[in-house]
Amino acid sequence: SRRLIALGMEVDAIRRRPQPGEAREAGVREVAPPKHLTRLAAEADFLVCTATATDEARGMINASTFHAMKPSAFVINVARGAVINEPALIAALRNGLIAGAGLDVFAQEPVDLRSPLLRMENVIATPHVAGVTRQSYAGIARAIADNVERLRSGERLRFCVNPDASPSG
Repeated sequence: SRRLIALGMEVDAIRRRPQPGEAREAGVREVAPPKHLTRLAAEADFLVCTATATDEARGMINASTFHAMKPSAFVINVARGAVINEPALIAALRNGLIAGAGLDVFAQEPVDLRSPLLRMENVIATPHVAGVTRQSYAGIARAIADNVERLRSGERLRFCVNPDASPSG
């Protein structure tokens, strides 16, 4: 949000459990729970999705969200593809409910090259690179080094897709 604010944008945020004073601390206008997504989407020029793909977030941005949005608004997804209902997004783009989309992630990855999203003029697609920075690579290197040490000492590994298969599991 700091970068968006630096560009002169007013920022609202959705969080699972907003905390008192969080908006002021972050310098944003509002931090609201997910039940307010449709209201905030109706006001947005850009709906930027950075949510993790939890069961609660899966399909969170859907036909209701797109119907509430301005026809001049854009959706940007740099989170996980499952957070946006893709058939609803395709319909919204085709029917002019929203102006366009910037997609770094898709429901199915690698994305099917026949996906209508890749052929739409009002969609910019990138190959899941939004989080790739020097800082992210440094963090990955630290996590790998930490896990090597954990493995050597018999501790449970961190960030495992299947933690029960961990050597110390």
